[in-house]
Amino acid sequence: MFQLETHMVKIISVDLRTEIEEGKDPVGACDISITTDVANDVLNEFATGLKESFYVVADTPQQDLIASETYLPKPKFPGFARFPWKADLEGYTFVVHIGTGGPSEVTMLDVKVNKITFKIKDKAIVEMCFIIRGHDNPGDIDKLRKLLGLEVQISLVPPDKAKQHQIEQGKKNQRLALEDHFSGGEQTSGTGDADAEHDAAEGGQAADDPDSSEVEKAAGQGQYQVE
Repeated sequence: MFQLETHMVKIISVDLRTEIEEGKDPVGACDISITTDVANDVLNEFATGLKESFYVVADTPQQDLIASETYLPKPKFPGFARFPWKADLEGYTFVVHIGTGGPSEVTMLDVKVNKITFKIKDKAIVEMCFIIRGHDNPGDIDKLRKLLGLEVQISLVPPDKAKQHQIEQGKKNQRLALEDHFSGGEQTSGTGDADAEHDAAEGGQAADDPDSSEVEKAAGQGQYQVE
């Protein structure tokens, strides 16, 4: 499962918005756009064999490099454009490591990671962009605003197994409720096949996107933006 531990990234923008749910008070939320270079092994964390689809062994491997069948540094398609990956990663903990840690850090619980894009680069490197969506508080936003355009260490911690099960169960219940609503309360046939197709889609699927040269801005007012 995708995760980052004290990894250097650049914060590109912080967009503020308001979430309104029926029967609940409005809640402040924010979308944080991030870009970073990561090892191309990250591709296989989203789909088995994805790295091998875009990378091959070097033409003249250096003897001082560690020989490995999994080390594929050369892009198979030089100049390949950035491409999006459809996935909503939920239940993550997002930490921005600032100062000496503790109270000086920004910690956001139960965030969603989506709007993921990859750009294939040389030397086994992938440029990865994504948006972190979560609830904010004024203190955190002020700290993040001061980090715009700078490199900073972050951690993205995936949910534990119990939390993952809770998220998947919630998605399943939501699908069943929608099916029940649109079928007028009658059980529809082929529900198992529909669930299987949806679960396959949840794993992510690459798609062509002519506007994917940069991370799509999240909905809401972009109050802070790095040009």
